[in-house]
Amino acid sequence: IALLREAETSSPSIEDALASGRPVIVDFYADWCENCKVMAPRMVALERQYAGRVEFVTIDGASSKNSDWVQRFKVDGIPHFAFISTDGQVLTALIGNIPSYAMKEEIDALISWNGRDELPYVGYDAFEGRDRHIGTPTTRLGMS
Repeated sequence: IALLREAETSSPSIEDALASGRPVIVDFYADWCENCKVMAPRMVALERQYAGRVEFVTIDGASSKNSDWVQRFKVDGIPHFAFISTDGQVLTALIGNIPSYAMKEEIDALISWNGRDELPYVGYDAFEGRDRHIGTPTTRLGMS
């Protein structure tokens, strides 16, 4: 749990990550989630490996302060990893205990995404039929 909380404390806000011009991975977790605890060291290692090329944002999905983000990403299972392109489009989300090789392949594809091809592992599509561009809950996402 300490690793998850440390990741959240040290991660940039979604707004800052999106403004970086780099692809973004948003990791929703909860303290009680066993798969989140398993994924935490993997995500820390991936964050180190992809430093400067990908922004990693960690959000406590069980905290009421993050309910706008949970609602907007339609998080209904955790860990929930949302993959966002450099232009702010949510391309897909993967949920659960994802093998390291699959996360690496997905991140590599996200870095080189050309705007047309799907990522290798297409999971839950919370944005099907909706605008895929993400922003702050009170601006781009139409909340007041």
